[in-house]
Amino acid sequence: MKALTLVVALLLVTAACGDDGGGDAASGTTAGGVAQEVLVLAASSLTNAFTEIESAFEDANPDVDVVLTFDSSSTLAGQVAEGAPAGVLATADGNSMAIAVDSGEVSGEPVIFSSNSGVIAVPTGSDTVTTPEDLEGDVVLAVCAPEVPCRVVADELFAELGIDPEIDTEEENVAAVLTKLDAGEVDAGVVYTTDDIASDAIEAIDIGDVVVSTDYPIVAVSDAGAAQTFVDFVTGPEGQAILTDIGFVAP
Repeated sequence: MKALTLVVALLLVTAACGDDGGGDAASGTTAGGVAQEVLVLAASSLTNAFTEIESAFEDANPDVDVVLTFDSSSTLAGQVAEGAPAGVLATADGNSMAIAVDSGEVSGEPVIFSSNSGVIAVPTGSDTVTTPEDLEGDVVLAVCAPEVPCRVVADELFAELGIDPEIDTEEENVAAVLTKLDAGEVDAGVVYTTDDIASDAIEAIDIGDVVVSTDYPIVAVSDAGAAQTFVDFVTGPEGQAILTDIGFVAP
């Protein structure tokens, strides 16, 4: 009987030690030491930059697991506005961010962390389009859909250049435009400077001194500490260095 009593006592002590009430919220870990997951929704033009930032951030914060989702800014902002799960939102324009913020689903205050500019790109080595005016000829042109930031940039770019080209295909995000350019399925497309830098399969044509840029805001959607920590990392020295190396312009 004494042995049985001792075993029960030991089991009770073990159970009490193993249950600490849910884990350490400050460190971002659960009771079992599992890293806290932060879902980051980001504009597709941030794919290369945020993939590098994810790696650097997790090295600096091993108790946080960053999960990246990329799509058009308007799509992601709409998802946040509808209450979809998200820790951080980064868009390629202020209008998309406003949709999310105005919904009341965002806990933090957006901050501009970078900017990018539009370029007219063609498949590398192609001579079908060599000047902006060539877009008004018999060419196949791809741009983003009307509600997507890269389309706003494209329309402003065309206006600044004084051209009115016929658009042949409207894509869901800038990554889709880039895919068609990479595959040689179109003669030209409007993408970002960072896309031109990242891909050997495309090259930007000369558009003189015309520059049409867009600002990128970021915000902590969730009030979890790890979400704001990621935002601070992106806006801090290490995150900004990664963005600048890829071709983004500091705010």
